[in-house]
Amino acid sequence: MDETILHKEVVVLSKILAVTAFILLAQSAFSLTINDINKAIDAKGANWKAGKTSVWSIPIEGKMEMMGAPSVQEKEFAFHVPKNGSKDIPSKLDWRNKNGMNYMSPVTNQGRCGSCVAFAAVGVLEGQINASNGWPGLNMDFSEQQLFGCGGGSCNRGWYPGSAASYLKKNGVVDEACLPYTSGSTGENVSCSAACSNASSRKTRILSYQMVGGWFSSDSDVMKALQDGPLLGTMTVYEDFIAYTGGVYEHVTGGRLGGHAITLVGYDNVENYWIVRNSWGANWGEGGYFRIRMGDSSGVGNSCYKMNIDPYGGTARINAPSFREVISGSYNVMLESSVSNTETMKLELVKGGSVTTYNAVRAKEIDRFVVNLNTSELEDGVYEARSVAVYKVGNSRKEKKSQFKQFFVLNSTPTIEVGISHPENNAELKERVIASISVSGSPIPVMKLVFNIKDQNGNIKKVVNENPTSTTLMSWKTQHSANGRYEIWVEGFTGEHKVESTHFNVTVNN
Repeated sequence: MDETILHKEVVVLSKILAVTAFILLAQSAFSLTINDINKAIDAKGANWKAGKTSVWSIPIEGKMEMMGAPSVQEKEFAFHVPKNGSKDIPSKLDWRNKNGMNYMSPVTNQGRCGSCVAFAAVGVLEGQINASNGWPGLNMDFSEQQLFGCGGGSCNRGWYPGSAASYLKKNGVVDEACLPYTSGSTGENVSCSAACSNASSRKTRILSYQMVGGWFSSDSDVMKALQDGPLLGTMTVYEDFIAYTGGVYEHVTGGRLGGHAITLVGYDNVENYWIVRNSWGANWGEGGYFRIRMGDSSGVGNSCYKMNIDPYGGTARINAPSFREVISGSYNVMLESSVSNTETMKLELVKGGSVTTYNAVRAKEIDRFVVNLNTSELEDGVYEARSVAVYKVGNSRKEKKSQFKQFFVLNSTPTIEVGISHPENNAELKERVIASISVSGSPIPVMKLVFNIKDQNGNIKKVVNENPTSTTLMSWKTQHSANGRYEIWVEGFTGEHKVESTHFNVTVNN
């Protein structure tokens, strides 16, 4: 046999054996309970608490799906910064509270897809834009879906942080309205071609990026880089990390689940921890964030990427409405500009390819403008909008446009339909069940879906899914539910409007 072919077959076989061994190891590791973890925390003298988090009850396969980055190994040797710091490195830094201001965009949720690299990279980009422009709360909103799908990521295999940074430099990323994130609800990849028709003109790029940290560098390199903004990093996730509810995490027990991408936002060199943003929603950890001991085996801070952007020379934004907000009646659209010499602002409202422009009136604040929008004169439905700052340069006038923001106009009663196609009425359920839910809404989409499970004692457990897709799947690991009869149904919400599906009876019998 040809040696090259033999080598390839050996490599493939080795990978198969490694994956099989890893799955068996992870499955055996997940026999830990919350009580086991808290006992291990106490035994080690660690300073954090474990509990049933928003991701704890997800089946082992689902947890592994959330690991979408290379694992990070613990350093054999490492230099650390003295606790008193240095003149170049302050002892503490937190981009959520820099001089009393929060420069980080809202926490997001990757859901049941290994898209953590895209979420962490977008978190860095949004925070870096806020920091570089000196505008806390600017909160530009970029499309993790487009960055992930067009860049080469996949739900079942993840992606690489360096590839994400490279793609942001070469190609850029569109705004969230151009391609909203849906893989978290379905676990399925989305084609790059699904982006809006004018995606090429809606991209934001970074100027450059560089790697910081690494095997032969110290914590000080990462701390220095953090002075300019958040960083894209990776870590190894262990079973006990899934149960983190607060405190300064350090690995105490449990098997390794895989690699995960995160956003470093600060540190405390006195108490010896990093401050990190996760992508598992705001209900996990400390409002979606966690603190982790420097030098922990998870490897946070060992390998990071810094992104550099053009500060824009000022920018414009829409303060209100917020992304995907439902508005009706008379509504004041609030615009803001940080562009020097802004003389006036305009609102561009887009629906079905048609653009309507409204001139804004200056508000009391010198850099803020308002457009009073009579939405009853508009067709109900989905709109995209952006603000335009008109400013003077010498004897000429120029325009600076914000990114697009999507919101909904609704003055009538919408049509909302939700239903359960699986499991069927009177079904007997065992082990893990994938519930299939159909969703439709007109003239605007259903914004929230709630799956209700009512037990024999009348207690109702609600599982919430934001921005559901037309077919939304939900995993129900029935082993965590007592045997017996249950009543299940779903509710769909659009603004203040709600509908309820037919109620089904099912029996759990494990």
